[in-house]
Amino acid sequence: MVAGWNMDKVRKHVQWAREGGVKSLIEEDELDPRQWATNALARRRYRQANPMVGPSRALWVLGAQRSGTNMVMRGLAKHGGTKIYNENNRKAFEGFELRSPSAVRQLIDSSGQAVTVFKPLCDSDRAVELLELGGPDSRVAWIYRDVDARARSAVKKFGSANLDMMKALVADVDGTADETWWNRPVDDKTRSTIASLDPATLSPHDAAALFWWMRNSMYFDQGLDKRDDTVLINYQKLLADPAEVMARLCEAIDLQFDPSMVDHFEEFRTRPNRLDLNDGVRALCDELTGRLDG
Repeated sequence: MVAGWNMDKVRKHVQWAREGGVKSLIEEDELDPRQWATNALARRRYRQANPMVGPSRALWVLGAQRSGTNMVMRGLAKHGGTKIYNENNRKAFEGFELRSPSAVRQLIDSSGQAVTVFKPLCDSDRAVELLELGGPDSRVAWIYRDVDARARSAVKKFGSANLDMMKALVADVDGTADETWWNRPVDDKTRSTIASLDPATLSPHDAAALFWWMRNSMYFDQGLDKRDDTVLINYQKLLADPAEVMARLCEAIDLQFDPSMVDHFEEFRTRPNRLDLNDGVRALCDELTGRLDG
């Protein structure tokens, strides 16, 4: 079973390397040993200059997949005051979902760093629960990307995966299918909205945009827009002015901004071109974009 899972993972990484380039894969999956060494040195120096005076603070990086969260995590990893648990770290995750609350809490308590950062995208529907797990100084960073850019990126990497999800939701009319991370938070209203768009007629890009709408709606569904322990980050604004946005995130988690955190960001020039999406999907996404941007 483990061997089969590993071979499947290898095949996926080979495919992603062919499509996006080896350099992109190394950066996204944190495979560069030089960066590991640099980050480890930064952590040692930070601990020496800033001895721990209280418990580690938890930061939960949430949102929809393919929304720029890897870029944010790479920036946070360069700060000497952080301990990073990305979703491929088996100490914190199993199948890209967080392990038990007690296991996660133990990682926070034993972190040894000022801020312990987790990226549980599959658990984004549990934001309030995670904030409670992290304690009173816990924070959420919810990252969203332009829907057209997200849809292109998702289809390029995952193919028709989001379309398959939308079809499965409609097929499960009574909501009795086995619970998974992506159908767990879907209520009757959301299911009805998706069904009204007839996923069988949608393209992979339509479905990737609809998935963006479904996941980012959870930001409002959970009342995160009304909380002062949540930071909302627009990925396009992050690319346009990474220092300003990352400095704001550092302020929220009580860390001093380090300019090295943004030296890997590429300059943002133009807004992504709009895809020719299904009219109903476009209307949903434009409405939610307005709420998020507002």
